[in-house]
Amino acid sequence: MFISPAPVFWTTKNESIVVAFTFTDDRVDMICEFDASESIPKTVRASSKGYTHVINGLALSPDCVLLASSSFDDTIKLWAFGSGQLLTSFDVKFPRTLVLSPNSRQLAYLA
Repeated sequence: MFISPAPVFWTTKNESIVVAFTFTDDRVDMICEFDASESIPKTVRASSKGYTHVINGLALSPDCVLLASSSFDDTIKLWAFGSGQLLTSFDVKFPRTLVLSPNSRQLAYLA
């Protein structure tokens, strides 16, 4: 059984779908990217590194370069979307909704 409390969205290039999954039996929290051109979408990549709790928010920069994620472990993580490399992590209280500015230079969140 799995739940997906975070948004599910198309990339701005309409090539893939990004979603955060939480598998409740084994407590695996991950972000997956699926190839949208397949009739049954195949996983392009999945990352579960760096999470200790449910992923509850995602935001993708308009140019598909940066991905921000928030978690119930009170962190916001910023990733290079193309490589999946973790760029930085911020400790914040109760991050929920995330948004990156149109030029990708600012990140806002609601608690």
